Amino acid sequence: GKNPCIISNKVPSVRTYHSSNLIDKYLIIFGGYCGYNLNDLWAFDIELHVWTQIKGKNGQSPKARQFHSSSILKEKLFLFGGQM
Repeated sequence: GKNPCIISNKVPSVRTYHSSNLIDKYLIIFGGYCGYNLNDLWAFDIELHVWTQIKGKNGQSPKARQFHSSSILKEKLFLFGGQM
């Protein structure tokens, strides 16, 4: 069958146990679980209804995790805990 974790048409894969935050007109989601832990970061423009995948600084991303929490402060995303 089709793997639901495969990203198609530049939208995030189906997931649970991710974190989400709202900053300006963007809904930000990070990580979660889709048969394995994820470490991708996405922004949804709530006005244009468009998803954009965000790459980490220097191409690096935090470790994949689920059941974490996150907060945004001064345009920086802070991740706390979770199962890795």
